[in-house]
Amino acid sequence: MDSKKVILINSGNRCGKDTAAEILASRLKEFGKKVEIYSFASSLKKEVADFLGMTIEELDLLKNNNETITIGNRTINTRDFIIEYSKHIKSLTNNYYYANKAKTFVRNVEADIIIIPDLRFKEEYETFNVSNTFFIHIDSDLEDCSKENNLKDFIFDYVFKNEKGSIETLKFDIEGFLTNEII
Repeated sequence: MDSKKVILINSGNRCGKDTAAEILASRLKEFGKKVEIYSFASSLKKEVADFLGMTIEELDLLKNNNETITIGNRTINTRDFIIEYSKHIKSLTNNYYYANKAKTFVRNVEADIIIIPDLRFKEEYETFNVSNTFFIHIDSDLEDCSKENNLKDFIFDYVFKNEKGSIETLKFDIEGFLTNEII
């Protein structure tokens, strides 16, 4: 893992993490870098989808449409079920279960740079707090950006701005990061 670079992106829900990851990946590929995007949530979604007997796409559709599912005699919001499932699994492993899955992915994937656009928990931060890792926070004025962000007091290597209605500030910050750290 030491020769690979890992970029972890933090922000609240729907504040530009995936957009920043896609822009970073695209620009890095232009410079000949082999890039992979991986999310902590990918393992979780696969496990939950398998448990419920559906595809990840079907699970995402239910979650994004704020629909409920019934398990036994209990009806629960899909998103809430995913969160409960994650908390249960993490409680069995001192909260490092999904962080360790990501670490295994990084170790085994053939890529120069791995981008993880859903850094939210201190265990994820601690797992990747090694050399060749960059922690980026996206500061946004978009609605709901304070949700799903348990790392508000952490120090990040870079802070990117994502202003409402414009992607230009985000692109500018990404270019500065690439120039200073990667290229």
